[in-house]
Amino acid sequence: MAHALRTRIVIALFVGMTFLENSIKANVSGIFNPCYFWPDSQYAGDGVCFKLRNSDGVGEIFQNASTACGDDINGSLAEVRSPYQKYTAGDMAKQHGPVWLGAKTESGKTNLVWETDQESVNVPIDWWAHQAAPQISEGQMSCLVINTESSLDIQSCDSAQHYICQIYVGNPCDVFLPGAEYYSNKCFLPIAESLTFEQARMLCESLDSTLVNSVTAALLSFLQKLAGWYLDSGADVWLGTNLLNPAIALDGSDAWLSKKTLSMTATAQAVCQKELTGEECDGVFISRRCLKLYISKVNWEEARTACEGTRSYLVEPKTEILSETVNKYLEDTTSMYPIRVNLSFFYKNIFPPSVYYPYHVRACC
Repeated sequence: MAHALRTRIVIALFVGMTFLENSIKANVSGIFNPCYFWPDSQYAGDGVCFKLRNSDGVGEIFQNASTACGDDINGSLAEVRSPYQKYTAGDMAKQHGPVWLGAKTESGKTNLVWETDQESVNVPIDWWAHQAAPQISEGQMSCLVINTESSLDIQSCDSAQHYICQIYVGNPCDVFLPGAEYYSNKCFLPIAESLTFEQARMLCESLDSTLVNSVTAALLSFLQKLAGWYLDSGADVWLGTNLLNPAIALDGSDAWLSKKTLSMTATAQAVCQKELTGEECDGVFISRRCLKLYISKVNWEEARTACEGTRSYLVEPKTEILSETVNKYLEDTTSMYPIRVNLSFFYKNIFPPSVYYPYHVRACC
């Protein structure tokens, strides 16, 4: 497996001050969850957030559900194009399924296409209910659902169902450990190569990461899924980083909770882990930017100058995702401080530099 050199493109946002050392830094920090700005949503892999909608209602017909997702920060109905996304959608559907996904038949055609790019739905056969793709008659208007058993199926587009919306936000691991998937403020990179413990350890270190360690029950469950998606079936996976102890490998069979000790010359596949901390972003990381909020009483020009002095700039929330993230960051912070914020300031520099505001935001590379 080829491993590309890691290029870090980090932008940090701050809320301004004349002198950084005299400002109060927000307590909200070290947040890498790509879905932070979208309450009750869940990361689904490949830079996409999913959110179950209308779970307490009677459901919507497909077109109304699609429109509702578009109205929610320019989202769309969820499209399951990877095992991670199918798992996430299936987990949401267990209690509320079947739920609409973002695919339907074209007029007069017999195939399902994704709404966002009109590409044909081409997924593994075993993703479908009954282990077979549905037979669609010409002229039959059908729409895609995922059922309570996490299998794909079709329903009449005029039936009322709950639905899952999605929005593309980007994968923070593309910056810190390219090729890895994000989970709980960590990046996990599957290595589908047969390696000794020492080879696996050195490979991870060369990528500024470590072999997976500190395995909790929740992480073990995620690793089981990750290995099933990206590693060879039945493969052993190295765990641990301490060469002074026997190398520990995770049994790749169904008995995931059992661990076994392998000799140092044995080979297994591996998962590299990089923990995302305040060293990478002492704030909120979103869209390859690190937002850092400071509380200080300065005018716009003073804030801009302070940013330029540290190779940064005042935040420019040009996208809805950035705008919503700034808003939530402010809300989470100002809940701790009795200071009123004029949010319109962040959308355009429409006020003269002499106008006074208690918060300013900047970004640095």
